[in-house]
Amino acid sequence: MGTSCAPAFTNLYLAILESKFNLPLGYSRYIDDIFLVSETRDWEKLRITDRLDPSLKVNWITSPSEIDYLDTVVYPVYTRTLVYRLYTKTRVKSTQTFQYLLWRSAHPPQYKLPGKLKSFAIG
Repeated sequence: MGTSCAPAFTNLYLAILESKFNLPLGYSRYIDDIFLVSETRDWEKLRITDRLDPSLKVNWITSPSEIDYLDTVVYPVYTRTLVYRLYTKTRVKSTQTFQYLLWRSAHPPQYKLPGKLKSFAIG
């Protein structure tokens, strides 16, 4: 997002578009990142954004095993009855340097310690 008003504009624009449609139960969105859970593999039926506004460019990423969403990895755990629950784990981006992570932040300690050690060594 290029300007400071872009997230607010995107959120408002997509909220107006979404209000015109019956969205599936497994649909959620954070600004311009959409997460959709579906039992069907008929992806053409799921192309919600094409119905919202055909000029929107959408990158569809699908996987039956796990998918990156924001700073998490979402993955299903199947039971004996082939029903599944979705679980999440923290995803560390390859560009993450941990230099500016405050010790009093809510992040897990294993992610804070490397940053502290690196900042002490550099500073």
